[in-house]
Amino acid sequence: MEQAIEGKPWLSPFLPTCAADIVAFLDFAAVTADDIIVDIGCGDGRHCQGLTLPAPPAAAAAADDTASGGVGVDVSDECVATARGMAEAEGVADLLQWHATDITGQGHDEVLEQNGPPTVVYLYVYPTLLTQLRPVVRRLCERGAHVVTVQYHFDGWRARAARDGPPSMRLHAHPIDDDDANT
Repeated sequence: MEQAIEGKPWLSPFLPTCAADIVAFLDFAAVTADDIIVDIGCGDGRHCQGLTLPAPPAAAAAADDTASGGVGVDVSDECVATARGMAEAEGVADLLQWHATDITGQGHDEVLEQNGPPTVVYLYVYPTLLTQLRPVVRRLCERGAHVVTVQYHFDGWRARAARDGPPSMRLHAHPIDDDDANT
């Protein structure tokens, strides 16, 4: 059931991710310094921040090799404000862009490509939001992005790679392999 935050619809709550799971994502997605990450449903922005949050030594070491930039998108103004504040505190605000918007509609390509064409898209969101994001994800994959879903995955789409977790992860890339070309 759709709910609202700050008058905007939301289909998935903020689900914080621990540093070890961020490292697992970076490894699974094979993120490099040339990548531009887009985190849809970014919450406090920890994935886009390149692991600059306080973390175990393994996470801090991985941070040196992470993406060159990122775009965080969340429907919550409060989450985006937190992400901006944390990025400023960590000195990485100039590499990142934050947007409080509902990305499920049309016309958001300029938001998603704020730092250049995204190469890796991170989705740790409920299935209700994944359903709404199918057209967005399909467009991103057609443009060359690899999309990683965490814990919740697209029904009917075969993954290019999978990791059984915790947390479980699936990697999707163009062309989308599905049984229904209209999804």
